[in-house]
Amino acid sequence: MLHCPHYVASKHAVIGLMRALANELAPHNIRVNAVCPTNVNTPMIQNPANYRTFRPDLDDHEAKTLSRFCQQHASPRCALGRARGRDSAVVWLSSDAAGS
Repeated sequence: MLHCPHYVASKHAVIGLMRALANELAPHNIRVNAVCPTNVNTPMIQNPANYRTFRPDLDDHEAKTLSRFCQQHASPRCALGRARGRDSAVVWLSSDAAGS
């Protein structure tokens, strides 16, 4: 990632916390999951301050169009994800169906 080591560190912290809690709570049949999506088309990504972080040389509209978000994807096809798909994953992980 570019210009955001704090974001990368926080993602790693979430995974570490999830693993530690999963190990501690497993004897009590409590599951622990973390959902850490890639770039999702939300106001957290789509805002002028974020555009300036990645492309301070461009105005906001140009930066939105030419953002470097695609460089962060392992897949050659770049698209911002939809929040709705992540919501469904969280609901399923919270359901009894995920435990079977």
